[in-house]
Amino acid sequence: MEKAVSITPIDITNKQFRRSFRGYNEPEVDAFLDLLAREYEGLFRKCKELEETVNQRERDISKYRNLEETLNKSLVVAQKAAEDLHSQAIREAEAILQEARTQASSLFNEAQGKLAQLEEERIYLCRVNKTIKSSIRAYLRGQLETLDGIDDLSNHDRMIAEAAARNNVYQYAKESRITADATQSLDSTESSQE
Repeated sequence: MEKAVSITPIDITNKQFRRSFRGYNEPEVDAFLDLLAREYEGLFRKCKELEETVNQRERDISKYRNLEETLNKSLVVAQKAAEDLHSQAIREAEAILQEARTQASSLFNEAQGKLAQLEEERIYLCRVNKTIKSSIRAYLRGQLETLDGIDDLSNHDRMIAEAAARNNVYQYAKESRITADATQSLDSTESSQE
């Protein structure tokens, strides 16, 4: 910054010159000094105003620079926070996806196990059904042969024999069902123990 001017308008107004022989015209010099003092005072005021304006501008610039620095720091912090949040969201999404894959795989394996178990039960029930049907057919053939042999009997004896045959068929079917249910129960108990 430049050195402040040391002459003031009052200095110009109060300036006294020594008198000398053949000196300048004193009223002209005084008038010129008054004019110079007024002009200088205007310039001096203008200079002071400009100096104050410059100082104010420098304070404003300093304030704006501080504000800019604060905003830059805030922007850096916000960007870092956004990056951290984005990274955390990606990590959480990957964890959720991995958990979903694990659960899906577990459910798939469990479903396949149940499907295999159901297929085994279906095959077993088909065999039991076939065995029961064969047994009933054989039994019914035997009963039909018995009925064919009853033709010689009287009506009353025939009705008793038919009722006994029906009862035998019912009893045989009941025993077959109990046997199948017991076999199935036994098989399921053995499967659960394994």
